[in-house]
Amino acid sequence: TTITIVNKVAVTDIAQNPITIIPNPARDYLMVGGTTAKDELRLVNQLGQVVFTTTLGNQQVWLPSSLPNGMYHAIVTTSTNYVL
Repeated sequence: TTITIVNKVAVTDIAQNPITIIPNPARDYLMVGGTTAKDELRLVNQLGQVVFTTTLGNQQVWLPSSLPNGMYHAIVTTSTNYVL
């Protein structure tokens, strides 16, 4: 499984503590930095369907093997409801 994260366009506000997601493209896992244990990660496919959701209690997020290859949008919602 290979996942490519597509960045949002026209972001005008840069966070004080930027959130990082590596590697891109990803295969088995993602490393998500700059988040807290209460933050949430959602992967959304090109049809707008949420295909994966997890709470970021750990920097390393294992991706399900059932997730098909493709491009996904990574959406992080912080504990203060800030969406990236």
